[in-house]
Amino acid sequence: MEGIYAVLERNSALLNHSVPNAMANQNKIRYISAPLTRFLKQPKTLISNNRESLLKFFENSHQSVIIKTLHQMQLSLDGEPTMLLASLVRRDDFLGFGQANECPVLLQEYIEKTYDIRLTIVGNQIFACKIDATQSDAGRIDWRAYDLANTPHTPYDLPEKISEEINNICTQLKLDYATIDLCVNRTGDYYLLDINPFGKYLWVEHAIGAPITDAIARFLIKKAIQPRQCM
Repeated sequence: MEGIYAVLERNSALLNHSVPNAMANQNKIRYISAPLTRFLKQPKTLISNNRESLLKFFENSHQSVIIKTLHQMQLSLDGEPTMLLASLVRRDDFLGFGQANECPVLLQEYIEKTYDIRLTIVGNQIFACKIDATQSDAGRIDWRAYDLANTPHTPYDLPEKISEEINNICTQLKLDYATIDLCVNRTGDYYLLDINPFGKYLWVEHAIGAPITDAIARFLIKKAIQPRQCM
C-alpha cells in the first residue's frame, strides 16, 4: 500500500500531500502540543499514565472532565463498526489507577458548549455545519452518537478571522483535506477540539446540502492539471 500511495503522490492524485503526513497529523498529540492557532482556544489537556498527575488535573472531586482516545481505533460490537465516544469522568474514577504499567489516557477540560461546528476543508474551501446536540441525551457530550433526530444540522457562517485561522492550520500541517471539530461556549469563544485528515463528511453533505463531493472532485482535477498551484 505504501508503494501505491507513493505512485499516487508522485502523480498528484492524492487529496492530501502524502499519506504519511496525513497519518502523522491524525494523532492528537501533534496539535495539542503545538501552538497552531491565535484566535481558537484549546481546552486544558493532560496526557499521562501517572496517577498523581491525573488526580491533580481535577480541581476538585466534583469537577467533570472529558476522557478521550488518543487515536480513534477500529472497533466492532456484534459485528457492527463502533467507536469509543468522549465521556465524562470524575476524580474518584482514578483513585484506583495503578502507579505503573497503566496505559496513558487523555483528559480534557469539559467545555460548557452551546453548539458544535463540523468543518470540512477542501483546498481553501471551508464547509461549516452547526451541530446542536443540546437536546440529545445520547449526543450532548459527544455528538458522534449520531442521534440525528434530536441533533439539528444547519449551515454555519464562520467568522472571517476563524476561517483564516483554519486555513493557516491546514497550511502548517500540509493538509489539503481535513475535518475539524470546534465548539462554541456560552460566552462565544471558539475551541479547537479535533483535526482529522481522514474525517467523514457525507452525512454533512446530505444534512445541509453542502457540495463537498463536487469540491473534492474539482480539487483533484485541478491538482492533476496544475499541481504546482495546489501545493
